Amino acid sequence: MLVTGASGFIGRAVVAALRTQGDDVATLSHSPRDNEPSVDIAALSETEWGSLLVGVDAVVNCAGIF
Repeated sequence: MLVTGASGFIGRAVVAALRTQGDDVATLSHSPRDNEPSVDIAALSETEWGSLLVGVDAVVNCAGIF
């Protein structure tokens, strides 16, 4: 499972709920938190997105655009 926007208000709750259910969760965020290993969206090129999806069964998009 990959959660985008994982450091936001909704994303944090989604990640917590998925992990409580026992899901293996990778996170993607514009501003990663120190205690959460995450990939910084801003640092990714278009070609790097594919490597993030290897082994991922689902993507939950919690990223907002402002």
